[in-house]
Amino acid sequence: MKDNRNLKLIALLLLVSTAISLFISCGGSDDNGAGVTTAAGDPAGESETAEAVTTSEYVNPGLDLAGEEYCIAAYSSDSYYWNAASYCDAIAEEETGEPLNDSIFQRNRAVEEMLNAKLTCYGVDVSSRNIAEELKKLIMAGEDIVDFAFVTGSGLPTMMGAEGLVIDIASIPTIDLSHSWWDQKCVENMRILDRNYAVTGDISLYAQFSPIVYFLNKALMTDFSLENPYDLVREGSWTFAKSMEMGKAVAHDVNGDNVRGIEDVYGMCCEVGSINFVLTAFGVDMTRLDADGVPQLTYNTDRTVEAISLTIPYMSDRNYVTRADHYKGYGNAFTEVLLPMFASNRALFFNNQLLVAMNLRDMEADFGILPAPKLDEAQEEYIGATNTSWISFVVVPATNTKTENTGSVIEALAYYGQKLVTPAYIETTVITKTLRDSDSAEMLELILASRTYDLAYYYNWSSITSIATGLYSSNSTDFASSYAKSEASIKAAIEKTVEAIGG
Repeated sequence: MKDNRNLKLIALLLLVSTAISLFISCGGSDDNGAGVTTAAGDPAGESETAEAVTTSEYVNPGLDLAGEEYCIAAYSSDSYYWNAASYCDAIAEEETGEPLNDSIFQRNRAVEEMLNAKLTCYGVDVSSRNIAEELKKLIMAGEDIVDFAFVTGSGLPTMMGAEGLVIDIASIPTIDLSHSWWDQKCVENMRILDRNYAVTGDISLYAQFSPIVYFLNKALMTDFSLENPYDLVREGSWTFAKSMEMGKAVAHDVNGDNVRGIEDVYGMCCEVGSINFVLTAFGVDMTRLDADGVPQLTYNTDRTVEAISLTIPYMSDRNYVTRADHYKGYGNAFTEVLLPMFASNRALFFNNQLLVAMNLRDMEADFGILPAPKLDEAQEEYIGATNTSWISFVVVPATNTKTENTGSVIEALAYYGQKLVTPAYIETTVITKTLRDSDSAEMLELILASRTYDLAYYYNWSSITSIATGLYSSNSTDFASSYAKSEASIKAAIEKTVEAIGG
């Protein structure tokens, strides 16, 4: 069974790789790369009489937007310490021969040709991290410059409030959020008061960058004769206890000075915020939406207490785990310390967002990608957290005066994103590293499908996420006391948000 699945996966990866290469080498086919044609057989958008046709789920709306411009606000940067930030959610200026860049270019070209529209970008430097504030200023000034935007998760509270800054995307008739290119868990779990002010899916490259994973140093796995974690994942036995067992087997004092430092080998490198990622992977929800779409606190449970008690003692032990905040005097401890540590075989696991893979392309040893482990084998599925500073959501400003046509543009971009950009991302992060690691491609598919969404992570009501990080920072497992101090203020903050959005 397992061997057959791997053979199928390898065949699929080869097919994806070949398809992308053919698409890019041809500079885009006459049918815009997705077989969307009019009844007469002309390329979509080029027949004298545009007709709506159905290809799979997608319906060509048969629109001629007469060359009208649609401006998309998104992060745009020429250079950044994470290589992934050199890509823009909204646009690629030209083809370069690099699969991911060219897939974005071809996606936009396909949409522009089909709808006879022009896509432009309102770029915000990624290092500023202020795209939500920038967009808010435009909207509050009544500027109808941006038609829609990619706002990171940490910026959503800025956009979704009493000011009525953004439109309920579910209310736009030309967008169908039931389609497969929209992340259905996002649609369901972020439908606050039955409104979807922000959605994500294949339209967003940064949504694919943001899942939290365990990077695996395969050299250490081999040197210490560890179990194959890919098989553990498939068997449902990839648990936190198993990751601890492996980490403890690998960690050791290299120079013999009995002081754990930068030269030594660790079971895992991470950050203080990793504790929240780990808890999410265990199925610990801080809030859940009730039947009316109102967030309800669900944090104070026996499962949360069990999870805290299991993880913090190990993750606080410097003999086995090292964190970014352990290293002072660096511009960025992640790229200057932890990344080289992992790349030079001094850490078995690196807990971080998936975009880190692009910084590991030149790593000499092989690396793998794993989902975050489960709490125990009784947990039915793997669950993935996302980094709120990277995941991006589509929002439509209230100043938009052409919402239905904008909806058609958004839907087309999401569809072509599914056909072109997401496969190219797999090509770039996995296949170009090494085809022999088809296991990681299988894991990547699982990781992208397992993302979950908890509104508490985005709104961070009364600093609810700081309960776990505070415990982790102080090496304490007393969840009950910390929660009790914050419960009333968290509930009040949730009520305030609900009242603001409910208007």
